[in-house]
Amino acid sequence: MDALLKRLLSISGSASTSKRTFGAKKVGEGAFGEVFRTDQDFAFKIVPIETLSSQKTAAEILSEAEVGLKLTKLRQATEKKSITAISNVTSGFVETHSVGLCRGTYSQQLVVEWNRWNELHRSENDPVDSYGASQMYAIFVQSNGGVDLESFKPRNFDEVKSILLQVALTLAVAENACQFEHRDLHWGNILVKRVGPADNQSRLECTMNDVDISVDTSGVLVTLIDFTLSRLAKQSNLTDVVFCNLSADPEIFNGPEGDLQADAYRQMRDTVVRQNGASSPWEGHVPKTNAIWLEYLAGIMLHHKGKWKAAEKEALEGFMQRAREEGESAESLVWDPIFAGSWE
Repeated sequence: MDALLKRLLSISGSASTSKRTFGAKKVGEGAFGEVFRTDQDFAFKIVPIETLSSQKTAAEILSEAEVGLKLTKLRQATEKKSITAISNVTSGFVETHSVGLCRGTYSQQLVVEWNRWNELHRSENDPVDSYGASQMYAIFVQSNGGVDLESFKPRNFDEVKSILLQVALTLAVAENACQFEHRDLHWGNILVKRVGPADNQSRLECTMNDVDISVDTSGVLVTLIDFTLSRLAKQSNLTDVVFCNLSADPEIFNGPEGDLQADAYRQMRDTVVRQNGASSPWEGHVPKTNAIWLEYLAGIMLHHKGKWKAAEKEALEGFMQRAREEGESAESLVWDPIFAGSWE
């Protein structure tokens, strides 16, 4: 473990910066950690690691950190675009400012916030004041990308199409840049922020395979987060990869039949096993997994995000069918008819 922790520290930012709370409010949680947002518009995720057998290991955290920092470089490339030619650029992934490690008990402020959130939402995690002085944590400090899609309410169908297109383009750019697959793109891992003319974000710019693309945001900006289960190639030779072995956690595939998220996990498993074999299915690149999550996203929009007109419902159902039957990657779905007129 020590070698892995040293490697983590070698890519980390300042842990002391990570530990400042800045009037933090708990805004969410995952299966392995808590998410707080600060009054300086930062978010930080605190993940207990290594101390208990049920917690994430240093190796797993290292993989997530490497993926987040790699994707941040795609985002930061937008600042360098005017200086040098960069083939693939997107601002659709959350910006990871630093990754830190620390040990000890939760601060009283964060305990209070955790309890407040628990009273409102009933946390599925262990109470954070149960951790002892020997508990170790990984802390991810990231930009605030808005509210999760589960909480976000689209005002019209243009916003729905924009969200779907922004997700597809973000995934497509990363597919080309580093063979990226998110593999866990449920509605809690898609953040949405409303923007207006004053934000100068009526259009979103990205580059895919040296082609500059401009997208009408329709007043919403999308950010993808949480790369715990993600897969990508770290180097341009595409041989050094980071991935999570989902076969080690079979419970993820045991959700109820007919549930959109549970069905997406099972479709993803069946697809990677069919392509890569059963012995080590999750290491190889299977961009079809991104198409599976885009089908899921369209299903969420169709069934949970509004009452749509007949033509709008038909458009979402058509996209879902094409994603399922023809979509081999996110890039293949960027050109889908549902997005006609939404990008240049």
